[in-house]
Amino acid sequence: MAIASRQRSAGFSSGGLTMETVAFYSYKGGVGRTLLVANTAQFLAMSGRRVVALDLDLEAPGLHHKLGNADVLSRAQSGTLSGAVDLLLDTLGGEPSSRGVREIAVAVDLPLGSKGSLFLIPAGSAPSHAYWAALERLKNAVRSPGRNGGLLEATLELQARIADEFNPDFLLIDSRTGITELGGLATSTLADRVVCLTTLAPESVEGTRVVAEALWAAPRFASQKPLRIDFLITRVEPGSTNSSGVSRIIQELGGSVGVLPHDSEMAIEERVWSGRKAGRVRVSYDEYSNEDLFSATLTWIAESFPGHKQEAESARRRMQSVHRTWRHLTHTSKRGRGGTVGRAAWQVEQLRERVTFGSGEDFRQADIVAYDGPPERQDSKPLIVIEYVDREDRDSVALWWLNKIQAPVVAILSEPSDYRLYSNRAAWDSRARHSDRRDLPLPHDFEVLSDPTDVSIDALLDSVRRGHPEYLERIVTDWVHCSASSLHGGALWKPHVAKNIIDGLARVDDLDLAKRVLRATFAGSSWSGTWLGDGDEFLDGQVLAELFTPLLWRLPPQASIEFMGGRRKRFGTPASIRAVGLLAREVIGLRYDPDAIYRLEGQRILDRHPPDLEVDAGHGLDGLRSAFRHTEITFEISHDSPPLADRGLIGPRIAAGSLITTGLLGDYKADLGRVVLYENAIAECANKLALQARHVGSVTLIHETIHALTHLGRDLDGRMWPEFSLPAANSLLFEPSWFHETVAQIFTYHHLVRLRDPALLHAFETMSDKQAPAYQTWRQLRNVPAEDVRSWFMSVRRGVGASGIQVPFPRI
Repeated sequence: MAIASRQRSAGFSSGGLTMETVAFYSYKGGVGRTLLVANTAQFLAMSGRRVVALDLDLEAPGLHHKLGNADVLSRAQSGTLSGAVDLLLDTLGGEPSSRGVREIAVAVDLPLGSKGSLFLIPAGSAPSHAYWAALERLKNAVRSPGRNGGLLEATLELQARIADEFNPDFLLIDSRTGITELGGLATSTLADRVVCLTTLAPESVEGTRVVAEALWAAPRFASQKPLRIDFLITRVEPGSTNSSGVSRIIQELGGSVGVLPHDSEMAIEERVWSGRKAGRVRVSYDEYSNEDLFSATLTWIAESFPGHKQEAESARRRMQSVHRTWRHLTHTSKRGRGGTVGRAAWQVEQLRERVTFGSGEDFRQADIVAYDGPPERQDSKPLIVIEYVDREDRDSVALWWLNKIQAPVVAILSEPSDYRLYSNRAAWDSRARHSDRRDLPLPHDFEVLSDPTDVSIDALLDSVRRGHPEYLERIVTDWVHCSASSLHGGALWKPHVAKNIIDGLARVDDLDLAKRVLRATFAGSSWSGTWLGDGDEFLDGQVLAELFTPLLWRLPPQASIEFMGGRRKRFGTPASIRAVGLLAREVIGLRYDPDAIYRLEGQRILDRHPPDLEVDAGHGLDGLRSAFRHTEITFEISHDSPPLADRGLIGPRIAAGSLITTGLLGDYKADLGRVVLYENAIAECANKLALQARHVGSVTLIHETIHALTHLGRDLDGRMWPEFSLPAANSLLFEPSWFHETVAQIFTYHHLVRLRDPALLHAFETMSDKQAPAYQTWRQLRNVPAEDVRSWFMSVRRGVGASGIQVPFPRI
């Protein structure tokens, strides 16, 4: 039958004050009971309540591991930590206690400004030999008829002494798992309220139900009010909260039933989310994987222990901020393509929480401090000082830390993800100025970066040049975080930051570094292994289109051409095919996909001439590859003289306003399907026009690639015009084709506008001013929408060699 839950709890009255005793019980272990006790105690104390946490799980005590500091753990290991076992032994022995409860209790540090208090009464010196010996003596004393008093009287006296000496608002008891005499006393006799934790496992639910019924049937003292029982179902898989199974169990238990989601990391980590002592953090694929559990737990605590709303909300924000900050610091992995890529995070042994600095009345408390070594060592120095502030001015607080503590980095928090980082190596006067970095520095940053808060593109690229390629991976990941947004959810969109990253990468002049940039940003390559994509096809496409492709056209053309395969390879690379294909589709309105053309056209050839073109079954269409050799664009940087070099030097051509691109700066060789850039001619042209050679080269590369695409690209109907090619530049009768050059120039202009690169646009305009008339006609179309230009181009191309087709656009 359903178990009714009481809505009011009785209190233990002492000295006119009321103490509510809440026991946390679980029929089976592994439900997170001790961790919940510790975090509830922290939350209530930070919300202004007086709290005592008592560990009565004597067979497997662990509360001191959650709430105790390093000194408590050291005393427990040495066997000198007194606790509940010792107090119960004193009472059962019939001897006046020589120690008070307050003498044994451990004051748990709280953030400065907290109006509440928290004291821990541990079980004892577990897991030392002295503790197990004392526990055995306690068991013998309980079983011995010669002793005065029993366990009931001893526990009641302990409860009364806690009430007298601490006057707490809450006594929280971590009770024993299962059905034991002490567990029964803690739940049925001492408690005003019992929180029963269970998982969805049938045996756990059934055991919890039976125990709850027994608790209701257990006798109570006349002065006690009816026992209140709250149920909490833990380790529920995300998305299953409203499932029929959970609903059935809630109905079966009845009354007040809460649900907490499961998180495998937190189940193993068992770290108090805002406490002094921290366990070792294991690797996680998602640094926000337990945010649902964290938020749900805080919500349950706040709703189960209603009180001062403002103080409770302040405690919630602080705990959430410190919890997430700890995870930022200790996260030991990040997600990457094909698996998890490790990185050196902060070791737990390097971190301390709630460290006070200063003296007298001039002091502050850091929520977390990261040291360059174990803090116990005298030579360890703080590297990061982190403080959460609520209503104070963050810049002023940071200035105090920068003046008082010689830590390289100060981080001030005000919300769970709102960091302001300040550097002791940056200039500041009457006010400290925070950096643009939005995440916490890792230990490696202090070794490599001159200022760990400076993550500007120039600073990170300088580190890459000095042999630290991991910072290039960071740049790419930062771009993904800032730009990988969509209407269907994603990272926070920061277009100005994403653009700054692209602009910074595009400024790279070093050819080797430029090629490394392209490798790191090409979503389809085996080199890309660390950015956020991790095989997501949609995100891969976004990175390819919005990061890699713009950089391919903006970086030095020598690096881009070598990355795309150059002349050494018989066929192009996936990089060249995909990037050039995007240029064809999005600017010109054509389709460029050599692999698809090869398959479709090859099959058509086989269908038309099966007897003559039979191929070996084991090779498929490979026998036809030679027929498509020159339908794929290849690229080359040439040191030879261009075909038109002997028909006029570049200087006189510029002076006469007759500079041309095709045949002099670059070329498209239609018979080979090859785009060629003439390096020496480009350098001379750049020198004469006071431009950078890389910019002249990029404009030439785009111009000649567009020539190739108008020749080899297909429209949406699949039509292709192989005869639509440039006249050979090495012909004695060569003259620039007005139509072809106008097409190439106007599409080059539209592509440069899309790239948003002022330097390339300036180079293009400057070159156009000095070029032959065929290269200047594009200006008549400057203000024509790109879609209209594409329509005009397609209509003209369809009219080549055909009569009676009118060209609906301005004639050239």
